Amino acid sequence: AVDTPVMLAGLVPDAKQITFRDSTAESRRYAVANSSGIISPDHVRRLKSLQNANGADYILIAPEAFMPAVDALVALRQSQGLQVVVEDVQAIYDNYGDGLPVPEAIHDYLADAYVNWSPVPQYVLLVGDGSFDPKQYRAASTPTWIAPFFMEADPWIGEVPVDNRFVTFDGGNEDFLPDMLIGRLPVNSLSEVQIVVDKIVAYETAPEFGPWAGQVTFVADNTDNAGDFSYHSSSLIGEFVDPPWVPRTIFLQDNPLDETIAAVQAQWANGSGILFYNGHSSRHQWAAERLFHTDDAVNLHNGARLPVVLEMTCLTGSFHVPDLPTLDEELITQENGGAAAVWGATGLGVATGHHELSSGFLQTVIVDANPIIGQAALAGKLNLKNFHRDLIDTFTLLGDPAMRVTLDIPDAFVYLPLVSR
Repeated sequence: AVDTPVMLAGLVPDAKQITFRDSTAESRRYAVANSSGIISPDHVRRLKSLQNANGADYILIAPEAFMPAVDALVALRQSQGLQVVVEDVQAIYDNYGDGLPVPEAIHDYLADAYVNWSPVPQYVLLVGDGSFDPKQYRAASTPTWIAPFFMEADPWIGEVPVDNRFVTFDGGNEDFLPDMLIGRLPVNSLSEVQIVVDKIVAYETAPEFGPWAGQVTFVADNTDNAGDFSYHSSSLIGEFVDPPWVPRTIFLQDNPLDETIAAVQAQWANGSGILFYNGHSSRHQWAAERLFHTDDAVNLHNGARLPVVLEMTCLTGSFHVPDLPTLDEELITQENGGAAAVWGATGLGVATGHHELSSGFLQTVIVDANPIIGQAALAGKLNLKNFHRDLIDTFTLLGDPAMRVTLDIPDAFVYLPLVSR
């Protein structure tokens, strides 16, 4: 057998063959090599053991190199009553993937937890970027810290990363609805992990209170054959954004380009609780006119006034492309501002589907007063009602699914009148 090789000594081969004898009841094939053909492993290490866990509310998966920076986030979730398990992704690969960095190993580990753990995990956070070039054939490729789950999910461009499929268990191969709430921090260094963790913890524990937190900003592209983006935005405002929440609109078709760009920049600086973009995009910018670009994102200094960004557009969540960070990645990893979380797509989509996604999200956060961002994202996907099923897979939360959206305006501002006699 291949795992029990035999050394044959004393053979005298002629010019074309060697002869040896074996006893077997069935036909066999043999592979023969001399000493120079024996391959030695590059390195040998022990299998990494998994945590001795049989229940959790929240699973954080990260490479060992990033573990020192997640302690504050783990402590926050524990203080909120969640039972937390922190798992080394290599231990998952070793125990569920024969040591290979394959996404199926993560899926199978989580499926095991879903079936056998009590409590069953609700939240999964992947801490690490990933790319379509895990062996770094391209010079610009960054390491794949946590392997993306790729599948033919996009009806236009085909294979895209679908973190959603890490957490689909109940329906077999046809299952596309998540059984856990999942998010990813697309980080590439220990310092980036620290930046993002510090932002999330500060966002939840030491928010900068002010009118900015109640502002829901809607930025819309020009109307074209793909959709009336300002109409979609206005209809969402009419249906969901009531006092004390304050809508802000920045519609490209209503103002000159330079004024619209300036308005977007000013609104980032002033702050928004939720910032919503509806229109066309590439991986790196909003609108063909370059309404907002990664070059703008890296220069944001909105400090603690961090919005939750809803990217009702295409491609901005394509964390798997290894050459340059996408717009959503820059917003998440920006140290002195950016966003607390971004919900965007790794593929293409259509405006009608985006409208249903955002309706479900806003209904959950604003109307139902449920601040858990992962639950709001799930509500958006369920609101698709089996249409635009590709968006269930391609829309990816870059952020912590257990994060609580800061929009509690009535509690944050209490008016106490001065009474004199």
